[in-house]
Amino acid sequence: ATKIVRELVSLRASMLNAIAACAIGFLVTLGAFREPKSNEPAEAGPAAPKPDPIRDLAAALGQTRLVVFVLLMSGYYLLIEQFYQTFPTYIVRSFGEKAPREYITLINPASIAILQVLVGKLTARIPGPYAIALGVLIGAGSMLLMGAVPSLYGACFSFFVFALAEMILSPRYYEYISSFAPKGREGMFMGLAIVPVGIGGLIGGVLSGHLVSHYLPKEGPRNPLLVWGSYAAIGVVCASALALYARWVSGREAAKV
Repeated sequence: ATKIVRELVSLRASMLNAIAACAIGFLVTLGAFREPKSNEPAEAGPAAPKPDPIRDLAAALGQTRLVVFVLLMSGYYLLIEQFYQTFPTYIVRSFGEKAPREYITLINPASIAILQVLVGKLTARIPGPYAIALGVLIGAGSMLLMGAVPSLYGACFSFFVFALAEMILSPRYYEYISSFAPKGREGMFMGLAIVPVGIGGLIGGVLSGHLVSHYLPKEGPRNPLLVWGSYAAIGVVCASALALYARWVSGREAAKV
C-alpha cells in the first residue's frame, strides 16, 4: 500500500498513509482489548498497595543491573534505526529513485513471520543475556554486509540477516526485562524496554546525519562500507559488552548460591 500511495501521490502522502494505518490499528486495539481476569485466589490480609508509577520507576532505576543493561541495549537499537535513518538515503543515492525499497524492507517482517517459531526453538537453550548478545552480534554482521556488498542483493540479504538477529534477541529481551520486576509490577518494567529505542534513535540520528553527509553525498564519491562498517563496529562493541555483562550477572547469581 505504501508503494502505491508513494507512486500515485507523493512520499509525503505515504507518511500520512502510515499515520492513518497506525490510528486505525490503535482504535481497533482499544475497542477489542479486554483486561484478562486473574485466576489466582485473593489472599487474606492487608490490601496490596496501590500502583505508584513514580515509586516503581525509582525502584527500577535503583537496580544497577537493569540500568546497565538498558544502556547497553541502546547500541542495538542504534543499529535498528539505521534501516530508517540511513538506508532510505543510501538506496536512493546508490541505486536511484526506482530502487524497490519497499520490497526490500518487507524482507525483514516477512522473514520473522515465517521463521520466528523455528529460530525460537533452536535458540531456546541459550541463556537470555547470551542470546541477546548473540543477536546484537548478528545484527552487526548485517550492517557490515550492507556495506561490503553494495548492491540490491546485498541489501536484501542484510535485511534477512538482521531479521535473524531480531528473532533471536527480541523475545529474550522482553523476557529478561520482565525478570527484574516484582510480582504485579511487570508492566512498569516492560515500559522501560522502550527507553533504549529513544536513546539509540537519538544518538543514531546524529551519527547517521554525519556519516551520510560525508560519505554518501548527493554528488561525488561515496563510501558505503565506511558508513555501514561504522555501525557494524558499534554493534561488535555492544555485543562484546553484553557478553561481559552476561558473564558478570552469571557470576553474581552463582555467588548467591
